[in-house]
Amino acid sequence: MFLIINIYKKIMIVNFLNIFLIILLSSCSEKDLDVQAITTANRDSLLRVDSLNRIDSLRKLSPSHQVDSLEFTGLEKVIRLTENINNPKSVVISPDGRYAYINNLEGMNTMIINTETYETVSIIEHTGKPVEFGITLNGRFIWITYFRLLEEGFPKNLGVESAYRYPSVVVVYDTLAKELVKRIDVGIIPKIIAVSPDEKLVFVANWNSYDISVISTENYQVIKTIKVGTIPRGVEFTPDGKYAYVCNFGGSTISKIDVPSLEVISTIKDAGISPRDMVISSDGDYAYFSAYGDGYLRKLDLKTDEVVDKIKIGIQPRSVCMTNNNKYLFVVNYKNGTVNAIDLTEFKMLDEYDADIGAVGVALSPDNKFLWVTNQSTGSVIVYRVNYR
Repeated sequence: MFLIINIYKKIMIVNFLNIFLIILLSSCSEKDLDVQAITTANRDSLLRVDSLNRIDSLRKLSPSHQVDSLEFTGLEKVIRLTENINNPKSVVISPDGRYAYINNLEGMNTMIINTETYETVSIIEHTGKPVEFGITLNGRFIWITYFRLLEEGFPKNLGVESAYRYPSVVVVYDTLAKELVKRIDVGIIPKIIAVSPDEKLVFVANWNSYDISVISTENYQVIKTIKVGTIPRGVEFTPDGKYAYVCNFGGSTISKIDVPSLEVISTIKDAGISPRDMVISSDGDYAYFSAYGDGYLRKLDLKTDEVVDKIKIGIQPRSVCMTNNNKYLFVVNYKNGTVNAIDLTEFKMLDEYDADIGAVGVALSPDNKFLWVTNQSTGSVIVYRVNYR
């Protein structure tokens, strides 16, 4: 009898242990399922969380844009890049300063270059010819215009540029997903991209349709097309976001757009021959723009919308950029392959530096310590150290 009782007890203990193990395994299985559910959750939601974390880190890494007392002393060449570079049209630096993006027009790709090592870390392939950049969400999204598409149904050769009549697109590259995630139909030969200060709107200047495509960043749709002057090129928003100025390269005018109404409210005349690119001071008082046709840099008073000064620079000046403290401006000259350094306080040229023939794109690093220049016809990118004291 005693033996039977002991056997019964052992059986009960074994059963209890089996039940405990089943419960434990079931619990672990539920946890595994929870983990799986988390890792397979909506991809966009996860990317949004990553993006918020990235924005927080960018705020800590990005340099201040406050006015400082640095005095420019010169440009010093650091490196000249040529490998895999094919007809580089434009350059932009990520807000954290870590990467430079180069649009190779004829190479039909965008190179992503590490700004410390100068190594290419990735290449974005395109089905069109990439021209210019825009940046939103602190560098998460890179907007790129296609000069023209080379897909089925589109001509292989450009022909006479002024007669080209095929519309093109803007694409959006997600730096977290590392892929092109949006494609937006715009006008004919889109070039410059300008992002409003609140990042709600993106303006795209369409070279051959003489208009601006207005894109909402909420739904990535064109919400309006604004007719401007002949061959719009440079576009810049005022810091308060109330107005946008458009350089009409095909004439001698600048169109002023009222952003709330998305209407042209005035046309500024006598803007030189072929005004091309523009920057606006952070206080919104002045705009500075290059004129490709006559080789001048002009100063536009935004209170009166009148040109108040001009200085002679290089031959066929193209893109411009300005230091964070509004004290210095750099402009690249296409025909003679140079970079001009301009003192904006006294509005005079400080010096001219050698680049390569076909200098076309220019960008400053966020800390203003390095200047990147793309040389289109030579097929090179030159990086300069910006020296101060």
